[in-house]
Amino acid sequence: MRYLLIITLAFFSFCFPVTLKEVFDSSHPEGGYDKVLRLEKGRLYTGGLMLGFYYNPIIREYEPLKDNLNIKIEGNGAIIDLENSQIHMNFSRMKLDIDSCVVMNGTLRYTGNPSLYGEGYDVPYGEVRNVTFYNSIDYGIRMERSGKASKVMKNLVVNTRGTGNDFDMYYGIPRNSVRTGTAFSFSYFPWYGTVEVGHENYFHLAENWTYTDKIPDEPLDHFSLL
Repeated sequence: MRYLLIITLAFFSFCFPVTLKEVFDSSHPEGGYDKVLRLEKGRLYTGGLMLGFYYNPIIREYEPLKDNLNIKIEGNGAIIDLENSQIHMNFSRMKLDIDSCVVMNGTLRYTGNPSLYGEGYDVPYGEVRNVTFYNSIDYGIRMERSGKASKVMKNLVVNTRGTGNDFDMYYGIPRNSVRTGTAFSFSYFPWYGTVEVGHENYFHLAENWTYTDKIPDEPLDHFSLL
C-alpha cells in the first residue's frame, strides 16, 4: 500500500504540474527575501518567470514586469521545465537566488544595464548553487551585463542547444556578434562583473561542470564572455 501511494503521488505530480508563476504568486516574504518559492522534491513545475523591467521600443520607456523584489527559489530536488522560456531577472538591482533543482528546456538569465535612474548601473545578482541544467536552450546560465557580487557554484550544464545569434536586449533583433549554445556565458565588460580575482566587481565562479554530446565540441560550447 505504501509503494502504491508513492507511485500514485508521483503520477499526479508529473501529470498535473504546477506552473512556476503560480508558486510565485502564492509565495511570501521570508529570511530577507520578498518572496521565497519553496518547491517540492521530485515535483514538476512548468513555465518561466520574467522579473524586473523590460524596454518597450514603441514608447521608448522601461516598463515593470513584476515589482522590484528579491527572490529565492528553494529547489529541494524539484524539476522545472521552462518549456522554451526563461527565468529572467532584467534591468534591476535585485537578487535572484536558486538552488538544488533541475532546470530544463530554457535559460537562467540575468540582464543588467546603465541605470534607469541615471546613477551607475542596474546589475541584478544572485547565487546559483547545486543546479543541474539539462537541454538548455541558448544558454545554461547567461549573465548579460551582470554578475557583480554573484556566486555560481557546483552546477552542472548538460547539452546546451544553440538557436543562432542571440537577440538585442532592446529591440529583439539578432546580433551577429553574440552566439548562443554556451553552457556558462558571462559579461565581457568588467564593470558589470568579472571572474578576475581581486577586481572590485569580482564574482565567485567555482566547481561547475559542463557536458555536451556534440562531436567535436568547441571551447565556446562550455564557456564564453559576451
